[in-house]
Amino acid sequence: MAEVGGQIVGVLHLLFYLDILHGGLNSHVLLLLLVKDEYRRRGIGRKLLDEAVKYAVERKAIEKHVNTIFKEATKFYRRYGLKDSGVTLELQLRNP
Repeated sequence: MAEVGGQIVGVLHLLFYLDILHGGLNSHVLLLLLVKDEYRRRGIGRKLLDEAVKYAVERKAIEKHVNTIFKEATKFYRRYGLKDSGVTLELQLRNP
């Protein structure tokens, strides 16, 4: 979580999961990274992602996965160093 003046301006949510290919709870997916519009481009998202990577390394994670449909987010993650590693496909089971 990122705060400015006591106000929450950014959040990040990780989920670690059992990866049978690597033999343990050692992979994780970044489920959510949000920074309020008026606080973007100030390094807040990068700091949150830095902390997430540090935490994952401490937990001996092997890899990080991120899915997004937003072009700006895709650019952000690529600039950070994440690489395209395949295609995510989705089957909608019911209408939200």
